[in-house]
Amino acid sequence: NLQELLPVFPRETARSERMAAITWTQTQEESEDRMHSVVAKGASHGEWVNIQERCFVAWVNKHLAKSKADPTIRIESLSELNTGVRLIQLVEALSQRSLGRYSATSKMRIHHLSNVDKALQFLIKDQGVTLVNIGASDVVDNHRDIVLGLIWTLIQKYELRLSRAELLAWARDMISSTSNITIHNFGSDWNTGKALCALVDACKPGLVDADALGPDSLANATLGMKLAEEHLGVTPVISPDDMVSPHVDELSVLTYIASINAVHPAGPADPTRPPSFLKGMFVEVVRGPESSIEQRTGDGNDRSLTYVPSDGRGGYEVRIYWHGKLIPGLPVLVGN
Repeated sequence: NLQELLPVFPRETARSERMAAITWTQTQEESEDRMHSVVAKGASHGEWVNIQERCFVAWVNKHLAKSKADPTIRIESLSELNTGVRLIQLVEALSQRSLGRYSATSKMRIHHLSNVDKALQFLIKDQGVTLVNIGASDVVDNHRDIVLGLIWTLIQKYELRLSRAELLAWARDMISSTSNITIHNFGSDWNTGKALCALVDACKPGLVDADALGPDSLANATLGMKLAEEHLGVTPVISPDDMVSPHVDELSVLTYIASINAVHPAGPADPTRPPSFLKGMFVEVVRGPESSIEQRTGDGNDRSLTYVPSDGRGGYEVRIYWHGKLIPGLPVLVGN
């Protein structure tokens, strides 16, 4: 009997209710800055579940592109993980380790179970990932809630460098350093697209004046993601449409912001660096005595600007910008 020869694959215990999608929460037993995922009860949670899946699919594809075996592989839906092949390839890309031989072309359920179990056991035993109530059959049978939970677990393991509270504090500090925008969450506060633009500008000053952006949220979010990809090398895992949606999923925004933090983990850039939208002339002190140092800004199209170090001693190295563009051949020494 073939069935008697099959390995026993772990699976979840029976549920009285089906559950769908995941979100983040905190319990009294956990510290305030610890983040974890829970499964939200109910048969359907509307559009935010779809937004979450689209984000997680994009995140999977971002890492599948790093596959040593075939960087062109992509998935259109998380259900494509059910044979275990794409899941193994994802785990190999994330861990930069080979999982060895597996059934790459078989259409038999037994081989799909074996593939998925191989990936899960590697995550548990080799990578130290904690998987709760996730069995091979859940992935093979396309239990959407469990698969979403699995991908979120991988995001926490391989993408997030900070806790939710720490990441939010980082984003808030970055955004406030370059704009008058304040954020308190990873949801509705990002709907206008302005917070994203401000964050990108804080990472690379001079790209955009977020405070001057218009009311077109979709255009703002599109601009922010374009700038992040072109200047920071951050692949978007959420679309502009999903970011401005009133049903935006917080885990999706958090995952995207975490990818920006990964390439720019430091705090706000030098606030004295003039943005590209600055009009007139700007003097930036590069190095000087430890007395009061001033940055001076000209008005409008005034091409002349007198700069005198505040202590009168001189010995300052300065750069000069015109309408936000560095004048070549600088810095220069001012005084002796």
